[in-house]
Amino acid sequence: MFRDNLECKNHNREAHVIKDVYDGQAYRELTSPGGFLHQTGNITFCLNTDGVSIYKNSSQGSLWPIYLAVNELPANLRFTKKYLILCGFWLSPSKPNIAVFLKPLMEQLNKIYNEGFQVEDAEGNEHTIRGMLLMATVDLQAKAICMMMMQYNGGYGCHNCEDPGKSLGRGRRVWPYVGASTLRTHESIVECVHRSVAENKTVMGVKGASAFLMHAPFNMATGFPPDYMHEALMGVMKTLLDLWLSPTNKTKDFYIGRMMSTLNERMQALKVPDTISHRPRSFLVRQHWKASELRSQLLFFSPAIMRDILPTKYYAHYMLLVQGVSKLLGDNISPTDLHHSDLQLDIFRKKFEDLYGEEAQTMNIHLLGHLAHFTRLLGPLWAYSCFGFEGMNGQLRRMLHGTHFVASQITFTTTITPVVHRLGRAMAIRRKQDNVLKLAQRLISHSRRGKTTKLAPGTYAIGKVDPRPITPRVEDAIKDGLQNLGKEVDTLEAQVFHRLELQGFTLYSSEYGKEKSSNNRTVEYRDDQRICFGEVVLFCCTHGENLAVVRSFIEADSPLVNAHDVTDHEVRDALTNDLNRYVVEVIPTERLQAIPISSLYRKCVFVSVVKGDETLNYVCRFPNMVEPE
Repeated sequence: MFRDNLECKNHNREAHVIKDVYDGQAYRELTSPGGFLHQTGNITFCLNTDGVSIYKNSSQGSLWPIYLAVNELPANLRFTKKYLILCGFWLSPSKPNIAVFLKPLMEQLNKIYNEGFQVEDAEGNEHTIRGMLLMATVDLQAKAICMMMMQYNGGYGCHNCEDPGKSLGRGRRVWPYVGASTLRTHESIVECVHRSVAENKTVMGVKGASAFLMHAPFNMATGFPPDYMHEALMGVMKTLLDLWLSPTNKTKDFYIGRMMSTLNERMQALKVPDTISHRPRSFLVRQHWKASELRSQLLFFSPAIMRDILPTKYYAHYMLLVQGVSKLLGDNISPTDLHHSDLQLDIFRKKFEDLYGEEAQTMNIHLLGHLAHFTRLLGPLWAYSCFGFEGMNGQLRRMLHGTHFVASQITFTTTITPVVHRLGRAMAIRRKQDNVLKLAQRLISHSRRGKTTKLAPGTYAIGKVDPRPITPRVEDAIKDGLQNLGKEVDTLEAQVFHRLELQGFTLYSSEYGKEKSSNNRTVEYRDDQRICFGEVVLFCCTHGENLAVVRSFIEADSPLVNAHDVTDHEVRDALTNDLNRYVVEVIPTERLQAIPISSLYRKCVFVSVVKGDETLNYVCRFPNMVEPE
């Protein structure tokens, strides 16, 4: 039903815990008595626009689409191609005239805000729904255009605060650490706009009136959050890799380019789950890494493979970034998490210039200081990152089958797609299973899942579920597991299978045998409320229970960073005792444990690092399970 999909804002909130955009201060204010969202079916939008290359020769121009995402949709649907709204696009050899480009959209948003639109629910009842723009997520260049402000290499080029930065000449500007800076407000930006127009000059980085000011409820200060995809990943992470590995830094203490062959061996030996769309590539081609590869490097790979290669003071400093960003990407961010993350990213920025030099203190480093603030305002970083819109850009490219009549091709495909979906659903009701219906279902579905057996809501066995021989050790583990569930059995008959779909993610067992270059069997699970890690051996159904047999791991005693080796007390103090929360060194055991499939919590990344004669193993947790890859 309509309200089942659009009233996620009324989900059960835990006080002060941030799980999604609904828990941010900006959204909570809208749901307070008298607010735009209070006891209504009203909705809010997240806007994105960016240049998409559609020609081999970039001088021929690019496509600038405008998307809207409905924040009230469940997180797993919000950024899917089916529910993202393509509002319009600009096709030109030059960048769009932003006032002309956005004016029609702002007029429509004002109409939706003031008058609303009619929606019919599943029972045929009509509702008037109003909407407003809550935020816009774009890269730094597009943000400067949208906000009518200076770019990051100009004075007062930070769009979130009033720090002027420091000019190094020749169009280069850095942002030395100054501690807490004065944040911009909607009122201060509007005042600068008035002065800029009246005096015909740039005031505090503001060059004129933004088209977004046409939409009355939009807040210019809180509505343009930093995008961690561009700033933290394609900005900071890429900068660090270049600093560490570029031969121009070979005289620096932090240079590790001499270990390039070891790093590449470790990278190319990794077997990652299919949740990570790109196979690990060599550091030699890091300039071609996509943002998702840099994310995997930051969150999963580098803490393990760099641990014994980066000098301790640089590794400890880097782990502040890993910890700080990981916490803000969570789907259950506590006030303590928010405080620790803010502190860690602050100390990371503070020490960066001493470690890497003033020239490296770029805008992207500066923006790390604003991430916790915007998490407090708008929710986790994933809720408004450009990752959510990347898939749609690829979809636009696939709509094109030639360089002529580009606008017509996109318009036709965009218009016909929902029609095909409606026809497919109607045919499923009225036709028997025949070739025409199968074709329609293939056109509207991206699922390639084979035969499935439903075990529970959101849980499916994939492939055959049938009796198969099991080893005595596995049989003993299953009997022990059944006993823990209050079931004593003498003889065991188990229906075995090796693939499981759990809440949209596919898990494999080690006995599946077809995983050569990937690992979809490492899991986090709960055992008597304890967080545990292990490798799935097999799945089975027996005596009315659905079980997973897991080879358990135990956590190693050694922390990723030994506090006694860190001489900088501020860095040491900022590295909290939950350093192993996201990347955990583990020791695989031979202990088998049968647990209910419902105890499986999430799939993890397994990283194995060869260090001399020993192999160190790590389990890396996804900060959340909803962010699109």
